[in-house]
Amino acid sequence: MSADIVLASGSEIRATLLQNAGVPVRVIPARIDEDSVMQSLLAEGSSPRDVADVLAEHKARKISTSHPEDLVLGCDQVLAFQNRLFLKPETEDMAVEQLMELQGLTHRLLSAAVVYRNGMPVWRSIGEADLTMHDMSKTQIQRYVSENWTDIKSCVGAYQVEAAGVRLFSEIKGDYFSVLGLPLLQILGYLRTIGWFEP
Repeated sequence: MSADIVLASGSEIRATLLQNAGVPVRVIPARIDEDSVMQSLLAEGSSPRDVADVLAEHKARKISTSHPEDLVLGCDQVLAFQNRLFLKPETEDMAVEQLMELQGLTHRLLSAAVVYRNGMPVWRSIGEADLTMHDMSKTQIQRYVSENWTDIKSCVGAYQVEAAGVRLFSEIKGDYFSVLGLPLLQILGYLRTIGWFEP
């Protein structure tokens, strides 16, 4: 398999995970109106899994139109909690509000990946993880947000478990890489099946 892999995401952690696993990627972020797509899907009664999958597919499809010979990987992550989806916080106050709702309870992260080639989807997968937060005071949460805002403002849920955010949690069940936003093991399995690399 001689095709290059293009990551249709600006996420540094996704690119790093792939590169550390020996998968060199070209990063070409796809610009789509995620909020509009999400709101439309939710209005239609779509499940969180469907929302994550469709957003990932939109990104892969957009970049694939101009890079048809490459394997284009689109990714997206959503946070599902009590029949709602949480968006990336726009302000520090919004981040505090989100974490206050999540504290002491369990929520689910769903990380979707879709691969396009020649303008068509050829593979897809969704990784899941359930995360349980410690009971925390508003003061503790405000301090965490204030100290880490630059890093967490682009994260659903307003935390990074690969950094100080791991201290917020009492338990994490499921695929760790999916918590980071990429079902890495599934992606590597796909690349192996098509002969892109040997183990």
